[in-house]
Amino acid sequence: MYWGGLGHTANAENRTFSPPPSTPEPNAGSYLRDHFGAGYFSVGPTFDHGAAPDRVPALPATFADAALANAGLDTYLLDLHAPVEARVRDPLMPLELWRLPDFTVTVAIAFCVYAAWLAMTFFVALTLQDVLGYEPIGAAVALLPLAAGAYIGSTAAGRLLPRCGPRMLLVCGTALLTAGLALTATIDADSGYWPRVVVAVIATSLGLSITFVTCNVLALAHAPAEDESLVGGLFATVAQGVAGGPGVAVTAAVAALRIEPGAVGAALAPSYQAAFWTATGLAATALLLAAGPLGPRRRSR
Repeated sequence: MYWGGLGHTANAENRTFSPPPSTPEPNAGSYLRDHFGAGYFSVGPTFDHGAAPDRVPALPATFADAALANAGLDTYLLDLHAPVEARVRDPLMPLELWRLPDFTVTVAIAFCVYAAWLAMTFFVALTLQDVLGYEPIGAAVALLPLAAGAYIGSTAAGRLLPRCGPRMLLVCGTALLTAGLALTATIDADSGYWPRVVVAVIATSLGLSITFVTCNVLALAHAPAEDESLVGGLFATVAQGVAGGPGVAVTAAVAALRIEPGAVGAALAPSYQAAFWTATGLAATALLLAAGPLGPRRRSR
């Protein structure tokens, strides 16, 4: 993170970084370009002025970053610094949204569910190929029941929600997902596709789709009409955009700790099972949240 960071990461072989009498020299971007070659691209976080924690002056007008600062980027950027969002007259993300009934808990449930789900899909593909010996095409075909489970689960959730209410569906969905993930954690070299693999795949798919539909409806149930798009976008971003990276990263780190040196084929099963158990823990967390208190079901305006 640099004050005027664009100038540091660009490929500039002859720049002056200090007042005279300093001499021009290559910047960090040039050294990186020399090391990595012409295919190197850099991303340099930058800022214009503020407190970090000391007061930072505004950039000179000749800096490229100053053009960005003068473009009114506050209109397009989400400032996650809570005091700022609470202080401005028309914040992009009003903090009051997080106080809507059920919104925070449904976002948390969706985060845990998608983190577990994406980790499962990553490692079940590896398990099918590395442990069970499937070819890539065969592994893809073996995972086709995921689509069927998603269709059945989402359709059923939409029809059952008015009859059963969100609590029952959330508990059933997260319980199905947890059970399916626990079953994947038992897959080894002796497991056949039927029934263990296919039942685990269908159960996790059903659980995810039921939970996601219910969480989505519940997150929007109490949103003011003028904020429905914002609430829906925020929910989808956290659930589908943010959760997957941490979920795969954590489970992959756990799996890496269990891999024995030189392990191949069936010897990889214990490390993959450890990843599945970690994903099961994430789903179980969602189940505990789903079993907790929820707000009123009636929509408020």
